Amino acid sequence: MSEEKTGKDTERAYNKLYSLKYKKAMQSYYRNSKLLPMVPFLKKKVAWVTSGSPVELLVSAGIIVLYPENYAAILGGSKTSVQACQVAENEGFNKELCSYARCHLGTVFKPQESLMKGLSKPDLLVSSNNICGTVVKWFNTIAEYYNIPLFHLDTPPITGTQENHVFDYVREQIDDLVEFIETHTGKKINHEKMLNTFELSNTATKLWMDILKSCRNIPSPLNCPDRFITMAPIVTQRGLKKTIKVYEDLLTEVQTRVNTGLGAIKNEKIRLLWDNIAIWYYLYPFFNELAKRGVVFPVDTYTNAWANPISGRDLDSALDAAAKVYSQVYLNQDLGYRIDLISELIEEYKIDGFVLHSNKACKRYSMGMLSYKKAITDRTGVPGVIIDADMVDSRNFSEEQTWTRMESFIELVEQVKFG
Repeated sequence: MSEEKTGKDTERAYNKLYSLKYKKAMQSYYRNSKLLPMVPFLKKKVAWVTSGSPVELLVSAGIIVLYPENYAAILGGSKTSVQACQVAENEGFNKELCSYARCHLGTVFKPQESLMKGLSKPDLLVSSNNICGTVVKWFNTIAEYYNIPLFHLDTPPITGTQENHVFDYVREQIDDLVEFIETHTGKKINHEKMLNTFELSNTATKLWMDILKSCRNIPSPLNCPDRFITMAPIVTQRGLKKTIKVYEDLLTEVQTRVNTGLGAIKNEKIRLLWDNIAIWYYLYPFFNELAKRGVVFPVDTYTNAWANPISGRDLDSALDAAAKVYSQVYLNQDLGYRIDLISELIEEYKIDGFVLHSNKACKRYSMGMLSYKKAITDRTGVPGVIIDADMVDSRNFSEEQTWTRMESFIELVEQVKFG
């Protein structure tokens, strides 16, 4: 058996392992969310939350937590998202709104026509505007539709360094959230269990950070699609023991790849950075086509958003840390922060160019791209390109236009790198 064939077979084995593990983990996650609330003696409540919410508090209270954004991404990957968006549009929601919101709301209005027949009906809602302002109206709509309680965590945007009074404002709301949860579950949250949940979340986050940093290696052991798929547990299942096991196994696999020199793609030649949410309905066609030319994406800003550990020596300090982490997420920072971060990642991961996804559906993530594209290139000397798309609404995507831009960009990167 040739060395090339052996490497190819090994790579297929890893990819199959990734697929099976994460498919199993997410199937279990959604299956339990349907079954557990139906068990009378468990009395499990269901909460829908935004991706920037302090989920550890809900988990420590024994609440089943579901993420409409993650569900919308799954619909995008299964190519059923446009149908769901159209249901919401028929109810009067404008096409200019976030496609995650339209997609999810479509499944709320017609769950029987949706993948997995929609999410389990929520008992309460928790949102935070640290990721965008749309979630305020989005979750208000759900609260009115189901007539259920909603807690909104307000996090003022940060310019430069977070001021003390802003931190205090967010920290007070963390305490309010604890009270909200206790009121609507009818029981106090055990403080020891809450601290333990933070510790479990912190451990999983550190493992995820190690996995991401392994991609500094040349060749990179993971490509963008690998990270986009394997990020699911750190988004949806923080604070659980099983999430730690998932990432311990993944880190072992990644370290094996690094030690044996097995890259995510064959013949890595060009290393690019990805900025913004994935194009879920075009995930593999996009990255696999580039892989044929030796192009790999060792780093992205999207999966790095869940690489901020929350640690504390006691419950008060853990809650302080939670207030800081959840109010200082990537999308709640100014453009200067983005320029600094992307420039640092370019240097750290030895990046040859960067791709900015101008995401029609996510204005918060896409604002200022022309400005920070130029600023990053001026600072690093590395070229960038902007492609227009949408995370789950394929009606806002042109395959031809995308590849016209990418072909020209790859030629430029090759010229800069190889002369």
